[in-house]
Order: sequence, then structure tokens, then C-alpha cells
Amino acid sequence: MKKLMLSVLSGVFLVALFAVAQTEVASINIVGYSKRSVNSNDWVMLSVNFDKVGGGTNTLLDIFGTNQLKQASNLTLCDKIIMFNPSTYLYQTYAQKTGVFYKANDVTEWNLKTVASDTRIPVGTAFWFVPGYGATNKTFNLMGQVVTVATQKIDLVNNWQLLSSPFTCDFALSNSAFFANGASRAKNLTLCDKVITYDGTNYQTYALFTNGLWYYANNVTEWNTSRSNGVVSSNVFQLGEGFWYIAISNMVWSETNKYLQNLL
Repeated sequence: MKKLMLSVLSGVFLVALFAVAQTEVASINIVGYSKRSVNSNDWVMLSVNFDKVGGGTNTLLDIFGTNQLKQASNLTLCDKIIMFNPSTYLYQTYAQKTGVFYKANDVTEWNLKTVASDTRIPVGTAFWFVPGYGATNKTFNLMGQVVTVATQKIDLVNNWQLLSSPFTCDFALSNSAFFANGASRAKNLTLCDKVITYDGTNYQTYALFTNGLWYYANNVTEWNTSRSNGVVSSNVFQLGEGFWYIAISNMVWSETNKYLQNLL
């Protein structure tokens, strides 16, 4: 259904490695991109696991530019980006016309032509991509600077939130710091923190048990069976892939940059 690829620009990469070897510091600047291929009828959770080139936080325009999304006067024909605010529990849809992003929760809002003034996508978060009517298969080029900070800290609220790898590398749920950060774990499924993935057709839920392992948990039966049989999550989130996280309580998600550790 989808393919992902990270390609680091070789010249910059070699210069960066040389600088690290010479100075033994982590202030490196590596530019790269990931590719995400999406079928024409797929809703997908996308992410950008790069810092903004030149500093700051990526916006929708930084991510997609002016020619990657399908644009039209008719909202139904436009590709759409849907962002979720966990603090307000509200969605906001955006669509693009002649290179400009406008708010587009419905046709009425779209016709108001309200320019999207704040569409920042911090590293570690995600958003929905919804293809417009009559869209064709496409490949997104998601570009930026490789994340080189040693640790990322993201505030999670007692709610649903869209997350992704906080670094420019694959992210294994089984190797995450959610448990160490105090995520809720329990025998009772309703009391556990959960991760939900979507493959374009089906959702899969994983919940955190008292032993710190994530088990399949679409329902109580699957939860009990998965734990009894020792079937734990082997899910690895790749570049450009997002997921839902349901937190039972507020917490700070703090991850160590394993990409940086491997590089240095």
C-alpha cells in the first residue's frame, strides 16, 4: 500500500561525518528526505520526521510546497490535510488552491477563503492526508534537516493525539520510552494507554500491560488472548508514518535519539 525511503544527501552527509570526527560534537547539519507513496483512495496518517531547513518548525507549506497536493476551486476535488488539536478535541481541515492553504472544514468555510495562518507541524506529531475525489496514486517527498538533538520531549494530554517518530529514524513501539515515562498500564483494558495504527483499511489497537509490553487490543477478547499467548506488538513506525496515541493522563514523552547514537 505504501513505501517509505530515507535518502540522505551524500555530500552533506560526508561533510557532517568529517566534522563530527574532527570536533566530536553533535552540532551536525544533515539534510535528507523521505518518500511516501499513497494510493488514490487511502486515508493515511503522515508525519515529517525532520526539522525545518534553516531552523524553526515546519508548516504545511514547508512540507508540501505548492505542487504536491491536488488543488481545485471545488473542495471535493482537493487533497486535504486534517490536523487534530488534543487540547480542544477538534479537527481542522486544510486544502490548497493556487499554492495557498485555506481552512476547509466544509464548503462554507472553504468559500470564506480564510488563509491558514498557523499550520505548524512539530517533529513527533502527525496529521491525516485525505485524497481529493478523482485523485491518482502519488508519492510525497518530505524533506528537511535530520533531527540531531539528543532528546525530544513532547507533552501528551489526557486525550487522543497524533504522534510519530520524534527523530529521523524508524521507531519501534516495543523500544519506546512510553512505559519509562509513566504511561498508564493495567490489566483492565480501559485503564491502559493505547496506540492505534491504520493501514488504509483497518485499525489496530495496542495497549500497555503492567509488564511494560504492548499487546494487541482491538477489544477485550483480543486483549486477553494476546496476553495469554504472549503476542506482543512488533510494529515499527517508519519515516512519514503517524499513529494515534491515547493517554489516560497527562505525561511528558521523552525519547533518546537513537539515530544520533548510531551516527556518533
